[in-house]
Amino acid sequence: MNDTLDFFAENGLMTQEQRRSADKMYRITTSVKDAVQDMPFVQESGPEKIELKRNLIREIEEYANPETIIASSTSYHTCAELQEGVLYPERIICAHPWHPSYLLPLIELMCSDVTSAQTKNSARTFYEELGRKVVVLRKDVSGYIGNTISLAVREIAQNLVADGVCSAEDVDATLMNGPGARMAVTGQLLTMNLGTIGGLRNHGKKFGREENPRLEEVCQSIDEEMAARPIEKGRDWASISKYRDRTLLKLMELTLK
Repeated sequence: MNDTLDFFAENGLMTQEQRRSADKMYRITTSVKDAVQDMPFVQESGPEKIELKRNLIREIEEYANPETIIASSTSYHTCAELQEGVLYPERIICAHPWHPSYLLPLIELMCSDVTSAQTKNSARTFYEELGRKVVVLRKDVSGYIGNTISLAVREIAQNLVADGVCSAEDVDATLMNGPGARMAVTGQLLTMNLGTIGGLRNHGKKFGREENPRLEEVCQSIDEEMAARPIEKGRDWASISKYRDRTLLKLMELTLK
């Protein structure tokens, strides 16, 4: 904790006065009861072992207020798995941050059918008020969005190196200086949509291949994403492409120094 707060102060994210005040805003304890009593919101971040997590959640429930929300940072277990055998499953939600969690804003929220709407809405509000970018999954699945994509990329990257196609340095340089840089600005699907005039709907014609039979569902979702973007970041193919290029210039200035 001290290292993180020092990092914030050294990089202008807080003043020295705020740094000193922060030391009084948290405490460390080995007692679950002491940690959760009278807390409206609890973040459970125990080891990735399902029975250990369930036992910890039950212990939290024993000492926390009846309305306390318990958010688990589990990476791979589903919300339904965590809720088995607990006292108040409707108050359990999965809330997955990304390392380094003190810098990256993403929080992936995931509920089961048992999780109450109040729990989901309150958790979303809690994280958004902390300045987090909250994404709410529509299904209770193992791995969330980010881990599922990241693990697929990792497997491909490992195979490329193991098969002698390239070195680890080549893989990382390729990602950082190519697709990874674009994805940092416009994600994956929106990036691919910008790759062809007319978007993903025209990829098959451009590259002479058959597309996924469910492509139109994806394209409709991309259309919704584009329409909901802040106007300054563009809302059509041309304006979003210009925003991407301007932002890539700034990113390249930082990473290529």
